[in-house]
Amino acid sequence: MRTCSRRFLLSVALVLAAFGAAPAWSADMPMPEPPEKSEHLFLFTGTDYTSFNSYFAWGGATWAPWGLDKSGLRVTGFGGYGTYTYHSSGNAHGSGRFATTDALIGWAIATERTNTKFMVGANAQDQILSAPDPTNPVQGTKIGVKGQIDTWMNPTDSTMIFALGSYSSAFRTWYSELKFGVALLHDTEVYIGPQAIALGNERFRQWRVGLHLTGMHLGFLNVTLAGGYMNESDLGGGAYAIISGDLRF
Repeated sequence: MRTCSRRFLLSVALVLAAFGAAPAWSADMPMPEPPEKSEHLFLFTGTDYTSFNSYFAWGGATWAPWGLDKSGLRVTGFGGYGTYTYHSSGNAHGSGRFATTDALIGWAIATERTNTKFMVGANAQDQILSAPDPTNPVQGTKIGVKGQIDTWMNPTDSTMIFALGSYSSAFRTWYSELKFGVALLHDTEVYIGPQAIALGNERFRQWRVGLHLTGMHLGFLNVTLAGGYMNESDLGGGAYAIISGDLRF
């Protein structure tokens, strides 16, 4: 009888010991890390000024259903409005204003150090002159097909490269940009470096060279400043300045 009692008490002790150890064992197990928050929406805006009294203001958004830092589908909407001056017929100065909109869809390839997008879609432009000019081929409203490729690269932890190229069949409009940057401080994402831009359409050609300061954080907004020398086919040399901002959700 004593033997049975001892066996019973030993069994109870083992059960209690097992239950008592369970919480300690659970506490010693590594807790799973919460999944990283994925950002799906990229908003951007900016303004562009030149010494020829022209300006352009724009805004847009890119949506990535699987995350901005992952490869996959991209959908972009873009719109802008601006004014400009030019040499019209008879060597006089003319002026105009324009609006442009894009609706693009494409695919992004994202790696640890690169993010490249291939986009295609529609571009609509409305070009309005201040006075009739039959010699200016860029006037009226046109809708065309647009293609665009852009890439952001971090070759090292302290350097960046950005490149963009686009072409629209509306007034044969094209734009290209290339910039290289070096981090101002270690472990920061604020870069400074050279910038080169070329753009044009059926009416003009323009190129720019300057400096940029990319990635300054003002609250939740990332701000980029740029400026330098520009040369336009019909107006000659001048200066340009750009301020832009973006944020991610």
